[in-house]
Amino acid sequence: MDNVTVTPMNPNVAQVIARHRECVSETTVTYTGREFVMMPNVFCPLWAPSGRLGLAFASMPMFYGKRVLDIGCGSGIVACLMAMHGASTVVAGDICDCATRNAVENVRRFSLNKSVKVRQGDLLDIIEKHERFDYVFADLPFCDGNPRDELEKAFFSPKLSIFSRFLHLFSQGAALQRSQCFLCTSDLEDLDLPRHCIESGLAISPFIAVQLPWIKLKCYRIEHGA
Repeated sequence: MDNVTVTPMNPNVAQVIARHRECVSETTVTYTGREFVMMPNVFCPLWAPSGRLGLAFASMPMFYGKRVLDIGCGSGIVACLMAMHGASTVVAGDICDCATRNAVENVRRFSLNKSVKVRQGDLLDIIEKHERFDYVFADLPFCDGNPRDELEKAFFSPKLSIFSRFLHLFSQGAALQRSQCFLCTSDLEDLDLPRHCIESGLAISPFIAVQLPWIKLKCYRIEHGA
């Protein structure tokens, strides 16, 4: 049998995943006085440090009347918050069926069906031909690894290839030529985002940073026309 090198999972990431696995039935989490539904195998921004970027982004006074595309929406909490803070339209997408079902339930819970549309699909496949967006928020898995199940798809991407693929799609998408993209990362891995952006003809600049004891979270603003 060939020797296989397996990169050990970061113990802090393992702890976050273990916290998610404790959710074996539908439960609720509270944020800003609102109770959101959480279902098993779905990423919760209140249980993971990286979720702070999404929560911070969704709380900014920048959404009134804006059209937002939320990639990797998970439970839909961030998408709901953006709509609550004035977004005219939020299209929220995730590749996992359990995540989109969870997002649909949270949208229904807060009667946001007119402003938030939830779709299952891979990255930008969820965009319909007529749609245009002001902002794109992308919370992609930023740990290198092979996900073993639906939950781990929120944390791991083999060799982080999802980032270069996403940036290429964003640079080519006709619906996004006037959009600003806000892309979440961390310092757990060397993503070399500036190189990927230059290769895709995109401009990149820092937007939000959150320093925690074991991880630095970063959100970059990415635009066309580098």
